[in-house]
Amino acid sequence: MIKFFLFTAAFLTMASADSSSILPFYREALKTLSYQDTYTLQQQSRALSIEAKKKQRYLNLDAGVMHGTTKAKLLEHYFNNTDIGITDTIDLFGKSAEEIHLIQLQMKEDRLLLQVQKEKLFLSLPSMITAYSVSEEKLQFYQKLSQTQAQLLDAARAAGQAG
Repeated sequence: MIKFFLFTAAFLTMASADSSSILPFYREALKTLSYQDTYTLQQQSRALSIEAKKKQRYLNLDAGVMHGTTKAKLLEHYFNNTDIGITDTIDLFGKSAEEIHLIQLQMKEDRLLLQVQKEKLFLSLPSMITAYSVSEEKLQFYQKLSQTQAQLLDAARAAGQAG
């Protein structure tokens, strides 16, 4: 509850301070990082896993075949052994329900991680915008300083040549 309050307060402060610059960056970053697409694909994958677990509960057929040949010294012919094994495991006691519950918990975890990623992105945007603005101002300052130094150097050279 406190985390939600702090997030809301930070959001309202940033939105009222300079919403025209932060929110478009946030929306563009969400599109670029495609958090929602990743989350949707994860949810579809987990839903398919749940369906598979539900269907495997009643039919889990496994077949295996082994073939072997043995030659005994005192016998004229080989022994051919063929083993065929077919097993059908039915989940009578609902063990797959635990696996389904685990997948559902992973789905909730995915949703919460997505929210955390979005919060971190939103909270880091003002510092990134500030750092960019500071670097732009420094660049302009250094460009002006370089121009002034070049003008002073040209004036000093001209004065030196004039004598």
